[in-house]
Amino acid sequence: RSILVTEMVKAPTRIQLGSGDDSAALTLMSPDMGRIRIGLRCVHETWASIIQAGLAAWMLHQQVGVVFVAPVCVVVVCFVGLGILINFTGDSQRSWMSGVQKRVGLTATVIASMKSLKISGLAGPVAEYVQQLRVNELTAGARYRRIMIIAAVFAFIPQLISPPLTFAFAQHTLNASTMFTSLSFLTLLTQPLSQLFQSIPDLVSGLACLGRIQAFLKLKSRQDYRQPLVDAQRCGMEKGSNQVNQQPTDYFVIRDANFGWKADKFVLNKINTQIPASSLTMVIGPVGSGKSTFCKALLGEI
Repeated sequence: RSILVTEMVKAPTRIQLGSGDDSAALTLMSPDMGRIRIGLRCVHETWASIIQAGLAAWMLHQQVGVVFVAPVCVVVVCFVGLGILINFTGDSQRSWMSGVQKRVGLTATVIASMKSLKISGLAGPVAEYVQQLRVNELTAGARYRRIMIIAAVFAFIPQLISPPLTFAFAQHTLNASTMFTSLSFLTLLTQPLSQLFQSIPDLVSGLACLGRIQAFLKLKSRQDYRQPLVDAQRCGMEKGSNQVNQQPTDYFVIRDANFGWKADKFVLNKINTQIPASSLTMVIGPVGSGKSTFCKALLGEI
């Protein structure tokens, strides 16, 4: 947990601006991390329960003979049903966490812009939209909870059906000693599998959340295309006649530059400017003319 949280704190400082959701790190560090913790908490139950169930089945065979196959068949049927159910667990978990991320991100934006929303009279419609996102989130969460309920049903079916089914198919008369011993072995056989059936959906959802974190950490890293002015001047000196005429007081120098948010789609084209140091420089233009894009280009963000 500490390793993942540390990496998610560092990731927003190095990923390319606009390549991910601003609220992704916040939601990944809270609900997604909680699902991972719950899912991986019982990871050792996966192999330990199988070994315990195998030993219990062998001991049950020593008591009741071939009829030990009856509870094993019940377990196999429930396991097949759980395997089919698991196919829907990851998608429902990702859908739920995506809904949480969208709702949390919008809520944070609304709180930060509350004054503007009040002045513009948009508080009511925005509140309704946030409420609708919450409803959608609960709907997605309900699908995951239904999967968990079905998984719990599969988990407890062997405990409920195996004892009467085993004794019903017993081929010889059972005395009290054999029955109580067999019941103990049946408990040893079904109880760990019950825990296993309930932990597998949590494990799959935890892996799905790990996939979300992996996708976030693998976002394209920010690449600074700027060149320090000293290096540019040195490069110009080496080129001789191609040296760009730059004044020592120039702090930013842009020559025939194209800027955009994507490599193949430029917003600003053929930009040439020199911004002097220790001076007030204003970028003026109508809405949508590219002022913010130009300023982010100066910062090396695009």
